[in-house]
Amino acid sequence: VAKVLSYQEITAPLGSKTEILLPDQSKVILNAGSKLRYSSDYGTLLREVVLEGEGYFTVAHDKTRRFIVKAGKLEIIALGTQFNVKAYNTEKTIETTLVEGSVQVKREQDSNDNTSDIIAVLKPNQRLIIYKNEDYLKNKTNPTNILLQEGIDLHALISWKENRWIIKSEMLGDLASQLERKYNVVVNFEDNRIKQFHFSGTFQNESIEQVLTAISFSSPVAFVIKGRNI
Repeated sequence: VAKVLSYQEITAPLGSKTEILLPDQSKVILNAGSKLRYSSDYGTLLREVVLEGEGYFTVAHDKTRRFIVKAGKLEIIALGTQFNVKAYNTEKTIETTLVEGSVQVKREQDSNDNTSDIIAVLKPNQRLIIYKNEDYLKNKTNPTNILLQEGIDLHALISWKENRWIIKSEMLGDLASQLERKYNVVVNFEDNRIKQFHFSGTFQNESIEQVLTAISFSSPVAFVIKGRNI
């Protein structure tokens, strides 16, 4: 008789974060608009989760059972470490940022493909960015859509999991999607040229109106809030 698996799915609604304690005591913080799923046999042989969105992982050390995050067409593999994965379906990139330990980033293995499926092994303070397109992992011999960054600003990249939010030279077009998830709003631009303006700042528990006011002080931008529409 085949074993029937059930699945647990945890969601962080728009406008909020969710903290999860997995059965092996690994911890996950989900950013707004994210989902994490794992099966009832989690930890039997593997510790495997599926992420849609952004999550910060603090993995319980276990040499015998790998910890795997599936995100898009990628697998991020760790034993015991702290790392951040950003893999929203609506965004153009999948990003893995390593805080402590070591992680291996792999492609989903194709049974007819004999080439190596390992993309990179990350060291602390490194970020791997993969730019998605229709076949974003097809070109394995010369992957021009893959960028490995050294000496990154970890505080800015993972500040979302705390009550601080550090923004460093973000284009307003990209920042809008973050505002929508963080505050559960809809942002519309009357002039698409506004999307090219860059903004930097640090916020701590500010309201959406306070954030927009700060943006309008630094850029030639005016805003109107009508309910959840901006």
